[in-house]
Amino acid sequence: MKHPFDVHVGAKLGQCRTSARMSRQQLGARLGVDAQKIRDFETGDAPISPGLMRNIVAELNVPPAYFFSGLAEALKGAA
Repeated sequence: MKHPFDVHVGAKLGQCRTSARMSRQQLGARLGVDAQKIRDFETGDAPISPGLMRNIVAELNVPPAYFFSGLAEALKGAA
């Protein structure tokens, strides 16, 4: 079962990636994972490890807080 935390963070990843005009393949290549794994992150099917999140933040040039904005509301709605 997908956790609302992973769904929220994954959706933010997808928004950020598309805003950066980067494909899943391109981001995956930069992170050392395949495009399917990026899709799994974006849909909340797989959690993002802290180490990978650090690399995502660096590759997409966004502050870590970007991924957590609106999280409290998302979790409240899921309860």
